[in-house]
Amino acid sequence: MIKKRFFLLFVLIILLLANNLSAQQPALAPDRKNILTTSDNILKEVSELRGLPAKNPIKSGFKSRKELQEIVVRDLDEETTPAELKSQQKLLVRLGLVPKTYDLREETIKLLCEQIGGFYDPRTGEFYLVDWLELEEQKPVMAHELMHAVQDQNFNLKRFDKFPKEKGDQELAIQALIEGEATIVMFNYLFKERGLDITKMPVPISSLLELANNSDDERFPILAKTPRAIRETLEFPYIYGAAFVQQVVGKNSWKKIADLYNSELIESTEQILHPEKAIQREHPVEIKMPELLSQLGEGWHRSDINTQGEYGYYQSLLEFLDKDVAQKASAGWGGDQYMFFDRADNDNNILVQFSTWDTEKDAEEFFQAYVERTNKRYSKTKQITNEKNIITYIAGEEFLVIERRGLEVLSIEGGTESQLKSLKDSIWKGYSKKADTSKVIAKN
Repeated sequence: MIKKRFFLLFVLIILLLANNLSAQQPALAPDRKNILTTSDNILKEVSELRGLPAKNPIKSGFKSRKELQEIVVRDLDEETTPAELKSQQKLLVRLGLVPKTYDLREETIKLLCEQIGGFYDPRTGEFYLVDWLELEEQKPVMAHELMHAVQDQNFNLKRFDKFPKEKGDQELAIQALIEGEATIVMFNYLFKERGLDITKMPVPISSLLELANNSDDERFPILAKTPRAIRETLEFPYIYGAAFVQQVVGKNSWKKIADLYNSELIESTEQILHPEKAIQREHPVEIKMPELLSQLGEGWHRSDINTQGEYGYYQSLLEFLDKDVAQKASAGWGGDQYMFFDRADNDNNILVQFSTWDTEKDAEEFFQAYVERTNKRYSKTKQITNEKNIITYIAGEEFLVIERRGLEVLSIEGGTESQLKSLKDSIWKGYSKKADTSKVIAKN
């Protein structure tokens, strides 16, 4: 999935709800001075609601649409080179998550420009609002983004800025913690006069956010047309992150949230999806495949190495299977690693995925689901072997294999028959796994 500093940018899932709440307010021309004064007061309010000090005042300002687009393009180019974005696009096509004609860079820029309502930048400690919204529309944006300022002053968000590229699943989980906390505090700010605390509400906040997000496609046409897997991954930190924080605080305390930034740094999307696994410190398993590039021949390069995580596998399955099947099949995730290889001179590419599961039953459920997904993903495949725990396909000139051995499942998509055999043999002989208890950049 595309990697981005989404916790710097505010997706208007939240703003949509705020607009619904303030729909009866009269339209007002933006009053910049009044808005900035209000932002100072909101900083104090969210600090008190969260129970964390606002240690320093926050410099605030406004950005035009043109300036925001320049920031989006700059951040995207700093985060990912054009070659890396092209490779990510190929990977998404390989997984069947976007059409071949989808321009990942161009569509990402348009989507983010449509969605931004304001942002806090941990690198500078500055907070910016868009210059075309009135005060009532700005308030929830301020509450959310100024909560990021409070987080930064207490937990040092800057340390997540250059996250290890092979730790994508953990990075998404950390984004969910950050955005989920800010979303819950924003709702508590909006409903404070009614005495409502979202962490004590019996209804999962995620159900309300999903409802709001699906209610106004006309207002956000680019978001509505974005391929489902990309759209839902962008929404994950807000929707699932808010549900995670709601459950953790409701069953424990806000101190546990603080621990998840530091001594018990959140480790996986599995922990976000199943909060009890974060509380119980169920660590993911670290998978390492051997060096594989030498098996492929000249012209190939490894353009990506990363972790899918439970949520990544869920999205890959959901594209082709029912939601209940995708959730059940991905829920026993223990750990994984994938490598993506491609060539600069043509569109050939190979995706290698190796995963481990909590039990053999979980591994078998995933194996069967991934076989079903593969049958639907590659409509013109022909099975050339079909043994109990290994299926090999030919799709045009490409070969595919899915194999399970005990807790582990290997899939290879793309390449020649000889490449597939060489990769498969190397992986089964050379992979390693261990409990991943590392505290990646956990220090303040």
